[in-house]
Amino acid sequence: MNKAKGAFSPQAVEVIEAETRWAEMPNWWKIRTTFGDKWIKTEPGNIDVPPPSKITLMENTPIYAKTSTQLRPSAVLSPQQVEVVGAEKQWFYSPKHDENELKWLKIRTSWLGDQWIRLPLKQIGSYSSHTKKKYYGNAEFSSVPLWNHVADSLASHRQIRDQILTETGEFQTPLGSFYQVETPEGTSWTRYPGEFITEANETITRRQPAPLYPSPYPYSGKPYIAVPQTADRF
Repeated sequence: MNKAKGAFSPQAVEVIEAETRWAEMPNWWKIRTTFGDKWIKTEPGNIDVPPPSKITLMENTPIYAKTSTQLRPSAVLSPQQVEVVGAEKQWFYSPKHDENELKWLKIRTSWLGDQWIRLPLKQIGSYSSHTKKKYYGNAEFSSVPLWNHVADSLASHRQIRDQILTETGEFQTPLGSFYQVETPEGTSWTRYPGEFITEANETITRRQPAPLYPSPYPYSGKPYIAVPQTADRF
């Protein structure tokens, strides 16, 4: 809705911040210019971005001396973090919006020098472990890691509603994140980020009637009207 302040010719620019899922759809980027910080909006197919300095291989991955799968692999790397030193142009983008499109990245090894790997877009990312309590109102979970999930395989999918669970890791990619969560059925994965839960032990005194809902949403069900009372929050 704003009138553009000007235009740039093709060039490299310094990015300060950007919207998420920038590899999938037109996005806003804040860049540094001689006129101060400005915003631009671009299609992902109209830009190129350097690859991340490190990624996490989440499964066994062949490495190659050149960008050709016709060659015999130099070796097969087990799941680990690797240093990235190059990539094919637009390594992050699929014109067909296919998250399984394969991309070449160059990595550095300690015994073979620089080698190439070929990964689906959704497997180009970094894993970090942590412990976070989150609330899941209605989310789909899978026992199979989502970056390795067959699109038409729904056997491992299940819905979880109205539960507080522990998120134990996140795999971040340009297409979004996959979250590792401990559920009653075991370790599962979801694309739903959940909502942070803050634990607290305190007493609340209500001097007016208050509606109580089965879930933290006003449309989660018919509320029960609680009379004025003292209640514990935890």
